[in-house]
Amino acid sequence: MRNLKRPDIVHAHDWHAGLTPLYMRLAGVAAKSVFTIHNLAFQGNHPLAMGGWIGVPSDLLTPALSDERSIEFYGSLSMMKAGIVHADRVNTVSRRYAREILTSRFGHGMEGVLQAQAGKLSGIANGIDTVAWNPATDSQIARPYSVDDTAGKQACKRELQQAFGLTRDPFAPLVAIGSRLTEQKLADVVARALPTLLERHPRLQFAILGQGEPALELALQQLAAAWPGRVGVQIGYDEQRAHRLHAGADMLLHGSRFEPCGLTQLYAMRYGTIPVASRVGGLADTIVDYLPLEAPDPREPRDVRLMHGEACATGFLFDGEQVDDVVHALGRALAAFVQPASWHALQRNAMSRDFGWEASTANYLALYAEMVDARPALRETRVRKTPVRARAAGTSGGTRQAARADEGFNAGVGEMARSA
Repeated sequence: MRNLKRPDIVHAHDWHAGLTPLYMRLAGVAAKSVFTIHNLAFQGNHPLAMGGWIGVPSDLLTPALSDERSIEFYGSLSMMKAGIVHADRVNTVSRRYAREILTSRFGHGMEGVLQAQAGKLSGIANGIDTVAWNPATDSQIARPYSVDDTAGKQACKRELQQAFGLTRDPFAPLVAIGSRLTEQKLADVVARALPTLLERHPRLQFAILGQGEPALELALQQLAAAWPGRVGVQIGYDEQRAHRLHAGADMLLHGSRFEPCGLTQLYAMRYGTIPVASRVGGLADTIVDYLPLEAPDPREPRDVRLMHGEACATGFLFDGEQVDDVVHALGRALAAFVQPASWHALQRNAMSRDFGWEASTANYLALYAEMVDARPALRETRVRKTPVRARAAGTSGGTRQAARADEGFNAGVGEMARSA
């Protein structure tokens, strides 16, 4: 292709682009390849006969045990396997998930393939858009607030209670659930746990936003009918309701049987909504579990006591996939909720964390630098002819833009150099 610079690295994402590293090898492309696994459960497995139609050589469709380059997977052609086997580097969207998928519990049958390629596997957590998701400037919520002044969160809570048909009670603990309503997200267990939680905690409320498996949608709608004023369910998703959910709730219940990274917990913490989540994948990587002393010694200085529970904690993590596990975990959070000092410390910690893309970007730059010469490419030196009037009109603004561009370029060069 003309006027297109040859890339140093091609980065393919998930099974949809899994054949890219394979095609690059077949074509003798010099560029290196990175393949990112966003969710190993979705593998793009198709009939082997499709291989001939899409240009995969027959010797790469033989049983996997006979050729380590094969993309055959239990009698199917696997696009996910093609990416894993033929990419120069493989990464996932959290460090813990990168370790988990090497095991039979999380490997979805692909653990053997990954174990064979473990030397090129790593994990880099996702980030969020901290401009769009910022309670201090969010125009989609009832009232803005910040880590230094959270008063506006009460107005957001009133709005959320009204929107979901819940009793207007500023002191009621309000738990948000915002996710796909699927077994992966533990929605089946949560649906069974809610009656116990509602009976045990008379003022507890739930605002549920999501969609997924029809049977689980129905089960939650039936709970809302059985517990009017305390359970509100809205099937579907839209951006504004998601913002209001995170801004108005006190807690986020985020169960999951496996979680490559997760973004919901990051949005929640950004808005001072404390996550109660499964100890898996990116949830465990991004949430610091609250572990208070069983019996803190009041004679200890406050800063010493805080180191045991409140100083760094941003949420609550739990193990297991049973009803009792969910009930116990939310019980821990509710016990902290009735201690204002502890709860406010959790909110401050969560809202102070930086979940933007800067750290992730630096990690990707470091990954790329390991693969190729980290020296930046020379900038374009060819002089392009520009109409006189356009040059004159753009002189002042163009100078400022050029200065900003140079700053950005130099910052990128410095980051690459540090990453090398």
